[in-house]
This record gives sequence, C-alpha cells and structure tokens, in this order.
Amino acid sequence: MNERVGSRVATLFPVDAQPASGAPLIPRQRTGSPDEARDPADATIVEPKVAEAPVPPAGTTGVERLWERVVALVTAHPRVVAAVAVLLGTAFSLTRTVGPGPLNSIFAEDASVFLEDALNHSTWEALSRPHNGYWNTVPRLLAEPASWVPLEYAPVVLSTSAALLSALMALGVYIASGAHLRHWIARCLAAVPIVMAPVGETMASTMANNVATLQFAAVYTVFWLLLWTPSSRAGRVVAIATVVASAASAVLTVTLIPLALLRLYGRRTAYSVTLALVLLAGTAANGIANLTGITNREGISHPTTDVWWALGLYVDGGLPHAMFGWREAMPTAQLRVLAWVLVIVVVLVAVLRLTRPAWLFAAVAGVHHVGVLVMSFMLQGGFEMRYVLIPELLLFAALAALLLPRRVEPTAPLGRKLLVQVPLGALAVVIAASCAANYRQDTGRSYSKPWRDAVAAARQVCADPAVERVSIGSMDGSARTTTDTSDSPLRGGWPVIVPCSRLR
Repeated sequence: MNERVGSRVATLFPVDAQPASGAPLIPRQRTGSPDEARDPADATIVEPKVAEAPVPPAGTTGVERLWERVVALVTAHPRVVAAVAVLLGTAFSLTRTVGPGPLNSIFAEDASVFLEDALNHSTWEALSRPHNGYWNTVPRLLAEPASWVPLEYAPVVLSTSAALLSALMALGVYIASGAHLRHWIARCLAAVPIVMAPVGETMASTMANNVATLQFAAVYTVFWLLLWTPSSRAGRVVAIATVVASAASAVLTVTLIPLALLRLYGRRTAYSVTLALVLLAGTAANGIANLTGITNREGISHPTTDVWWALGLYVDGGLPHAMFGWREAMPTAQLRVLAWVLVIVVVLVAVLRLTRPAWLFAAVAGVHHVGVLVMSFMLQGGFEMRYVLIPELLLFAALAALLLPRRVEPTAPLGRKLLVQVPLGALAVVIAASCAANYRQDTGRSYSKPWRDAVAAARQVCADPAVERVSIGSMDGSARTTTDTSDSPLRGGWPVIVPCSRLR
C-alpha cells in the first residue's frame, strides 16, 4: 500500500525528459501525462535532430505545413527563442507602469529602504538589515548596482532588473511546467501571466517593475521548481539557486514546505533533500529573526485565527479578484458569479472527459491556490491585493491542467485537431482578456513626480557646503535637508536619504 502511494506521489515529480540543450517554446506532442503514464517511456518527448522541417505527410493542409515549419524552427533554436521571449517579456513589463514611467520613478521600499540603505551602508550592513518581518536578500542585492550609477538613473537599474527577473521567472516556469502541462498554450497560461497578471498593476497594488514585490512571483516559481526534476546538472544548480534566493527574500515560501516534504517522500534523492533543506533554512532564518526581535510585523498586519472568515473572504472576493483583477472597487456581483461559473464549467468539462485533465497536478495547484490565499488573509487580518498574485497564477495553472486537449491521430483532419483544443483556447481567451483589461492602470506610483527632477532639486540643496545629507521625496519630488540616517518617515512619500557627496 505504501509503495503504491509512494509511486503515485512520485508521478507528481517526473524527471525532465527534455534535452539538456533547452526546452522548445512550442513543444512537440507528448505521449502521456503524469496522471496517466506509469511507464517513464510514456512521458518521453521526441525532438527533431535537424533544423529542417520534416516532410509533411500527404494530405496535410497549408496551415499544418506552416505550423510544422514553425515548430521545427523553434525546436532548432531554443536558446535564441528563449532569449527573444525574455527580452519581449522585460519590455512588456516596463510598459505597464504609467505616470513618469518605470525609468523615471521609484516606489515604496525600493526607494526608502533598499536604495537608501545601499547608499548609506556597506553591502554587508545593508544585507543584514531585515525589513517588515523578514530578510530581503534579492531586493537588497539589486539595490547595490543601483547605488553605483549616477543617482538620476537608479530607477533605470531597479525597474529594469525587476522586469528582467520577472521575465526570466516566466521562462523558468514555462520550462519547468513541461512535464505536467503538455501543451504549449497551457504552459503559456502558467508562465506568461507572471509579467502581465491582472492583479499586477492596479490602484490597489503596484507589482510590476519593483524589486520589493519580486517575492510574489518568486514564490510561484519555487512552486514549479519543487515539481520539476531537471535532467541536467545546470538545471539543478539553477533550480537550487532560485529556491535559495527566494527563501532568503520571501516569507511566503513557508507555504511550500509541505510540497517540498511531499517531494522528499515521493523521490528520496539528494536533489530532493537539498531543495527541502534550503527551503527550511530560509523559513528558519525568518522565524529566528522574528523570535529574537531583530525584525517584526507590528503595525503592518493583524493576524487572526478565524479560518471561516478567511474562507468567506476567499469566496466573496479572493477567487473573483484572482480571475478578473481589480480596478477601483471590489468586483460587482455579476463578476463574482461569473468567476465561479467559469471555474465550475472548467471542472465539469474535465469531469465529463471532454479534455485530458492532469488531475493530480490540478489538485495540488488548486489546494495551494486556496491555501496560500486563505493563509494570507489570516496573516494580514484583511484583504491585500498584492497577496492575490501567487494564488492567481496557481489558479490559471490549475485550470489549464484541467483543459489539456485530448489526443488525436496525426492523420486526423485539421478540424478534428482544432476541435479538441477549443476548451483550452477558450480559457486562454478569458485569461488574455482579463490581463488586457488590467494591462495599464493608475497606481500610487503613477502620481509620483519625475525622479530626475527630484534629484536636480536635491543637488541645489546640497550646493550649500554645510548640508551633509538630503531627503528626496520619491513621490512628491521634494528635497529637504536632514541629518538623520537612522529613520525614514513617510515625509514626501517614501523618501530617500542621500549623502550630499553623491550629488556634488
């Protein structure tokens, strides 16, 4: 019995069958799913070994021949396609920030915590300063190069770094999802929303192009890395390094400890042990910091143990927001109903076997979707839009897993091939419409003054030789004299205290 359970659990963590050279962005048809294949050979993938398109069988249409050529091209040059995809994702993310723009504005902790500490402390001192109840390793590391360039261009470094890392995480999720989501559209639904999530840039949340909020996408990426078993050493090194960096920067990785332990039960390997240990180490570091008083979340959150209240908030607003994002108010009653109807329809389509659902993965992603969101409500004591990002991405992945197309013979008519992809295509249209509706909105960052104007005003203040430091309001563009480097109250809106030596 235990062996049977262990074998079933192991199918949730299949060994990557793709070649070490990289994963094509448009994968070839696979021959099974983790829920259906017991023989590892069923989960293999056949890649063309030459760049030339295969000779199409007699009777294929022009559309099919064109598609085969696209697949062959992408398969032959996976690294080039991946690099282009990352650059496009980075550029897309940067276009989401309105107002002065991501290259001429800096927001929240990026300004008055990470950049300020990088300007006023050594690298080690800055890294050893936790904030808001946990360590912030990656954001602080990214703030270091931002402190090396002329101050006017600090937002360029920070915003571009955040956008680039978001795009890289999307690529990582696309590759890691190949063993579970065996269709390129499904993999895109799991990966692309990282850079265009409906809850990403709204009046209630500023997620894009901020190093402080990279932690949310990182937690979702770690979810996929815990399911992925790379076939190459380089893949394993990258995965472990990503988990280490995320656990050292995001307290919410604690929600993934059960998954890491489940992996350890299903696959008792040194790699599984390493993933579990580094995840536990990050959690322990944050726990020790709070228990010893090095940091805390007093005044930030108001935890509650009322799980029924949190579940009610999930039903009423959590899932609807995850599906449709946020504008100026909570979703209307019609949108609440529509969100739940869509989820129920997807489940019914899968139950009726109109698709080829990956039930085990969908269940795991669904449980994490609900669990992470409910836990966030309980930890915060209220609804915080930024915490919806992780559950939103998990929801999209779970729904995509339920709508994987049924298999058809290669010689089947084009109409038949397209018909089996209608459910997944319809879901893609809904998610794309939600992302488009929330593509660019006003946020707190939208109303900030241009950063370069604020730096110019600070230079004028520092023209007085008696002034040693200046406080630059990252939101209102103000420049004030100050001698205080230990405290940064919200005067001027997320101010940055800068040594005048950097401006003379």
